[in-house]
Amino acid sequence: MINTTVLSRVRIAVACLFVISSCKQSARSYQKIVLKNYITDTVPYGANGLVVHFNERGDGVKFSSINTIDSVKVGTVQLQDLSGISSSINEKTELNSSFKVALIYGSKYKWICFDTDNDGNFENEELQRLDTFKNSVVIKNVDLYDGEIHRKRDVIAKYAITPINTDGIVVFPYYHVGNFIVDSIEFKFALCASFFAAEYNRESAILFINNANEPFKNPKEHPVKYKVGDTIYFSSKSFRFAVVSKGGDTISLEELTDNALHYGIEPGQYAFPIQATDISNGRTFTIGKSGKYTLIDFWGTWCGPCKEIMPELKALYRQAAEKNFDIVSVAFDSSMKDVANYIQDENVKWINLFDDRNNSVICKKFKIEAFPTLILLDESGKIVFREIGNQKGMEMARRILLR
Repeated sequence: MINTTVLSRVRIAVACLFVISSCKQSARSYQKIVLKNYITDTVPYGANGLVVHFNERGDGVKFSSINTIDSVKVGTVQLQDLSGISSSINEKTELNSSFKVALIYGSKYKWICFDTDNDGNFENEELQRLDTFKNSVVIKNVDLYDGEIHRKRDVIAKYAITPINTDGIVVFPYYHVGNFIVDSIEFKFALCASFFAAEYNRESAILFINNANEPFKNPKEHPVKYKVGDTIYFSSKSFRFAVVSKGGDTISLEELTDNALHYGIEPGQYAFPIQATDISNGRTFTIGKSGKYTLIDFWGTWCGPCKEIMPELKALYRQAAEKNFDIVSVAFDSSMKDVANYIQDENVKWINLFDDRNNSVICKKFKIEAFPTLILLDESGKIVFREIGNQKGMEMARRILLR
């Protein structure tokens, strides 16, 4: 039973008790990394899901390398920044940032033609057969308009069949890529920015990091992305993403020297020992210091998929009760009362922490950007896995804890 007295104490505690262990820093050094311009559609983010309506008749449109044409349809690709990198773009932006693509229907084959120089003329462009065309093309001088400023930028485009089996175009920004070695382990970086950003800066630049021998994951599966000012935690060293050049061709990492270099947010690193208050009983709890296998469930009362996972969490909690195991739910929410009522109604027995949605500490530190996210810690507090969504994360937890 959660009474108002406990809840009041918790509110006071939550306001002042979030503490992250830190140590005095000593001398720092900067490492500049030169990045190369990279034209690709295999790095993490693209403005994918763009549906093109080929509803303009292409009567009179001329092409250079085909004579027998049954019909032509022309579509306009209206760019929207669906990458999650920048804020939403208004309708005026979408209508003013575009380029054209033509579908040509011949007697035997279907062809596609991009207006790569964005001059409205297809006669100087190369035609590609759709049944064999798999490559990306560079569209030059696309007029990108953010509602205030027009700027020209090259983008990368690729033909794709949409989920509803219609013709579509996937659009990607340019990337800058480079490599970095820490303790003889090579990592690769991919740097990008919003389509509509005038330059790389603290607000627009996004950095992705991966082991050099592994492909970049889909952003839905690999949500950790770094902004300028963020700390990047490797296995035994940590760096601050300090500087990005306006052109995106260099970044600078500031090495941080302290006694907590092993803390981080990725598998193989130790979870930050964040201290908070269990809203069920008002007791203090420190993440990663319980000496138990701990499944951290990042959720919210507003999140449907988070609530759907509750029966599975309860079942796992019962089944693994004798295996030195615990669950810690971190509610990313705006109302502690709503969270308290929910966990009481659901008769939740494990530890419950509140992370104010308007002033996040825990989710911000762990870079939680999708819900639910599950992080499993071993008995020493080291991260075993980190997964978005309920299916894969729960399967991995059951496989590890119930073996």
